[in-house]
Amino acid sequence: MTAISEPQPAPGGRIAAYVADLGEYRTAIWLIDTGTGERRPLTAGPDDTDPCWSPDGSRVAFLREGRLHVVPAAGGLAQPLAALAGDLVPLDWSPDGEWVAVLAGEDGTDEQHLFLMPASGGPVRQLTAGGFRVHSAAWSPGGDELVYSVAGQAFAVPASGGPPYGRGPDGTLTRRWVWHGKRRGPLLVDVHDGPRDPVPRPYQRALLAAGWTVLLVGSGEPDVRSAVDALVEEEPGTVFVHGRAPGYPGAARFTPGKDAPRLEEWARRRARPLPGLTSYLRHLTAQYGVPGVSVGVLHDDEITTYVAGVANLDTGIEVTDDTVFQIGSNTKLLTAELIMQLAGEGRLELDEPVTRHLPEFRLRDADAGTVTIRHLLCHRGGFLGDFPGEGDLGWGEDNLARYVAQLAGVAQLHPVGELWSYSNSGMVVLGHVVEHLTGLPYDRAVRERIAEPIGAASILFRPEEIIKRRAAVGHVPDPDTGRIGVARHYLEQPWCAPSGSITVSTAEDVLRFVRHHLGDPERAALMHEQQVAIPPMAGTHGWGLGWALRTLTDGRAAVGHGGATIGQLSALDVVPEAGVAVVVLTNAPGGAALGQRVTDHVLRELTGAAVADPVTRPGEPPRLDLTRYAGRYDGVLHTLEVTADGDGLAATLQTDLSEDPPPPPRPLRLIPVSERTFTVSGTTQYVHFLEPGQDGRPAYASVLGRILPRSAR
Repeated sequence: MTAISEPQPAPGGRIAAYVADLGEYRTAIWLIDTGTGERRPLTAGPDDTDPCWSPDGSRVAFLREGRLHVVPAAGGLAQPLAALAGDLVPLDWSPDGEWVAVLAGEDGTDEQHLFLMPASGGPVRQLTAGGFRVHSAAWSPGGDELVYSVAGQAFAVPASGGPPYGRGPDGTLTRRWVWHGKRRGPLLVDVHDGPRDPVPRPYQRALLAAGWTVLLVGSGEPDVRSAVDALVEEEPGTVFVHGRAPGYPGAARFTPGKDAPRLEEWARRRARPLPGLTSYLRHLTAQYGVPGVSVGVLHDDEITTYVAGVANLDTGIEVTDDTVFQIGSNTKLLTAELIMQLAGEGRLELDEPVTRHLPEFRLRDADAGTVTIRHLLCHRGGFLGDFPGEGDLGWGEDNLARYVAQLAGVAQLHPVGELWSYSNSGMVVLGHVVEHLTGLPYDRAVRERIAEPIGAASILFRPEEIIKRRAAVGHVPDPDTGRIGVARHYLEQPWCAPSGSITVSTAEDVLRFVRHHLGDPERAALMHEQQVAIPPMAGTHGWGLGWALRTLTDGRAAVGHGGATIGQLSALDVVPEAGVAVVVLTNAPGGAALGQRVTDHVLRELTGAAVADPVTRPGEPPRLDLTRYAGRYDGVLHTLEVTADGDGLAATLQTDLSEDPPPPPRPLRLIPVSERTFTVSGTTQYVHFLEPGQDGRPAYASVLGRILPRSAR
């Protein structure tokens, strides 16, 4: 199909839209995959032109017979928007994906004005009026205003409507310069002799997306030098100048014809990688009933953050980049990092017994002297991993020591080192090892050895520190109505800090830690090396030294972790080879599904692949003797009752038996995938049956990452 327009790349760049000639004066919008060359029609015509992508790449605006329409990029019916008289020129979507800016001419006149059209339909908003012609316009990076030109003069107008104005860097109203962006990065001063179109050129837009500031200014403007000098004084050496301008301190000359391609490519590599993600987050929070979300993306060694929603439904306080969420078990990565620091300093060895450092460590049913540091990093200690502690162990500096002493009375679920069972208790023991070797309480060890050196000031543990921050609270469903509301409790007891019960952080600081971790490639590679293959769960097939091991759909290695506290969930995925990481912090149970959607989206956009399911499912369930799986599996705090039922298993899962009252039992339908793996119908979870005896009856079930021994009765 012949293209009669330049292809318009979608955000991410792989798919592009173009106008195709259907013959007989008919046109339509087609899509092309620039990687494979595959093409497909998006619209059917007969007179479709001017495709324009939404920021998240999910929709395309286009003209059909002079009227603006919007169509899903995946295909479907095109929705016509409000009709406007005269010729229409679509410009661009707002950064949040809610509006499309257009220019519309007045029939019989030379006038042309700026309008905003709601992308979902509704009344049009006219932003300019009068006897003049708007030539071009562009959205500000924040989406709160549009800059436009009339006869070479620059103006701006609020997106919400209102009188137009000109702006200078000092707030002065002017018709001779235009100030783009916020002063938070390098500055490009573009000096010109005469009238100039105020809309940023492509290389300038790339710089703005990368955090630059662009000042377009007339050379005869008297106050430019003083205004710019005030900015340069703060950060000398960060100014680039184009045109005949005074010599700014530390400025580097910039010639667009010569330097623009190089500078534009430099800027694109550092640009905000997912411009439509904020709009996507708003959609997902509504879909999954999650009040608020904060997402961090590490790409090309730069961290960008995206937020949506509220931190607290009761107060309505919005989530911002500096909102702290509880990161849950992602704290285990901090614990593992501290252990590996101490190993690198020669203060411990991974294969030495824990009792070498904690001689008081005892177990009821096993020799504690056989439990090594490596066992605990890899969740292979075998003792009860979710021991809730007895009584209130307090906030004193001895709370970890008091908890470790209580482990002398807990059950052993499997022999030391033989199986894998996720263990919060084991991580608390490692946290106490850190305290013993550093002479610091666990939270201070994290602060002094990790958070402060990397500038991650929001990684906090104590309520008196957290209360000074903009903190998200957990939300849980009401047991009677199912309606999501603020959880009654905010923090759990502090003794489980090393396993992740009370830690908070911003998304940015989680990724500061990841960047720091990847900055020592030798240590990172050692920690990412598989120590044990695990019963697959949530995309994870193995465990390293603290890190969950995953694989992308294209075969590349990925690592990560997750976390859950009272109504707050976190998910972290890292692709070391690509230098890409994404963390999703949420404040309601729906955050699990939301986090998976966001992670898949970000990884596909930045790496071309998502995390693969480690289980290969057959076309048809295998035929098995299901009666041998029947029975009760008892992990002290979690139990699973299983009966054979037709071509699958009927099961009842009871969790958190230490709670008063415990949550209601969950009925499960288990469908066989292999002799040892069953999928939980309607979910992405698995139940595994392990270590079959001579009679074929399994000795253990693995549920939610926990080992449950088969009961004798």
